[in-house]
Amino acid sequence: LLDQLRDEYRKSGTVGRRDVTIRQVVDDFLNHPPSRVRSDITRQVNRDAAIRICDGTRGVRGLGSTPIARLTVGDVERVLHGLARASYSARALSQSRSVLRRAIRRAERNGQVSRNVADLAELPAAVTRKSKALTEAQVRALLALKLSPWWRAFIVTAVMTGLRPGELLGLRWEDVDFGAGVIRVRVSLKRVRVNGDYELQLRELKTDRSKRTMTMAAPVRGVLTVLRRGQAADRLRLGEHYQDHGLVFCGPEGKPRHNQGVRDHYRRLCVRAGIGTDWQLRETRHTFISQLSD
Repeated sequence: LLDQLRDEYRKSGTVGRRDVTIRQVVDDFLNHPPSRVRSDITRQVNRDAAIRICDGTRGVRGLGSTPIARLTVGDVERVLHGLARASYSARALSQSRSVLRRAIRRAERNGQVSRNVADLAELPAAVTRKSKALTEAQVRALLALKLSPWWRAFIVTAVMTGLRPGELLGLRWEDVDFGAGVIRVRVSLKRVRVNGDYELQLRELKTDRSKRTMTMAAPVRGVLTVLRRGQAADRLRLGEHYQDHGLVFCGPEGKPRHNQGVRDHYRRLCVRAGIGTDWQLRETRHTFISQLSD
């Protein structure tokens, strides 16, 4: 170790601390972003990239607990290749490496590390997957399953409105106007890191154009009415244990649902319906567009 420290000092003129972790330098970057980072959208993109790098996701082990002095190019490339195998886009891979590079660059400036190994890490080729849409027969197969009122309402609303998964999970009853027969899309449910922990929060949509008001088709009205009655029964049954967040597609106790859990169960429903395994939850939006086109 002494020889390594001497070699590090000879090459860089400094010796980095050995107890600083990747999570610490990434958190420092997120909490004190460069002055040019002003957009809430950019900050959220950086936070999402930090989650992938530090915590890992979809079976990929993150780098958060790794001491920055011991981080190698191979460590960084292992995570990037894991994200590529987990079907993350080329843009997501680039954003993940970018956040890590900039965080380590700041640590390098502060004398916490002697070189930026993320600069040397190469991006793997991302797996490209063309989005597709469910056919009318496949939608019927899904709805022919013995579904809970929650899932029947979720699928029908998704394919007949084209709302994104985060918009569906963030939909509030106050945004559903049964009298006017419309659904107002104003917010989306996001996973946000707060004081070192992650929590689900409703966030305003990125642009005014994203905020929209949609006509509520009769089938959507029907399944949402059934769902609302079921929630009212849950509220009475659970009493003070029910946490009312005003969400349409909430959990059994009223709390927000995690996107990942919904995505995983949706794939299992697709398997049960006999329509295959290679379906993404967001493709209900493509299904809506395809049905309009037909």
